[in-house]
Amino acid sequence: KTPTPFLVPYFPLCVYFVFTAVCRQGCHQTHGYCTVPGECKCNYGWRGSLCDQCVTFPGCAHGSCTEPWKCVCDVNWGGLLCDKDLNFCGTHTPCKNGGTCTNTEPNEYQCECPEGFRGRNCDIGETKWWICCQMKPNQKSWLSV
Repeated sequence: KTPTPFLVPYFPLCVYFVFTAVCRQGCHQTHGYCTVPGECKCNYGWRGSLCDQCVTFPGCAHGSCTEPWKCVCDVNWGGLLCDKDLNFCGTHTPCKNGGTCTNTEPNEYQCECPEGFRGRNCDIGETKWWICCQMKPNQKSWLSV
């Protein structure tokens, strides 16, 4: 027996195309996006014209980040916000008059003062008095010499 042909009713064909805008050249593919050709908008936590710079934790004083909301301290800085000077002696030179500075804690130091000086910063001069006397010829009083 010969198969009977059947007709498929006509359905309109709709094709949906998604066009993606071409972002600014160099815009970070993961951290940036665009809705209009040539722009570069940053995802949350990223900044810069190409969205290639992370946003540090608020208050991060002497640090940077490799991912958003972090604070990785620069050399000689410490603490959660990188605000503790680990090299106080090197950045402030608090010891005067030839005193030797030693870092003891973040933001703390101790001075070793040379002879003749004292005080936290070796800034107080010590005065030494020498009084020389000799007995007067009358043997009853002293004479300053």
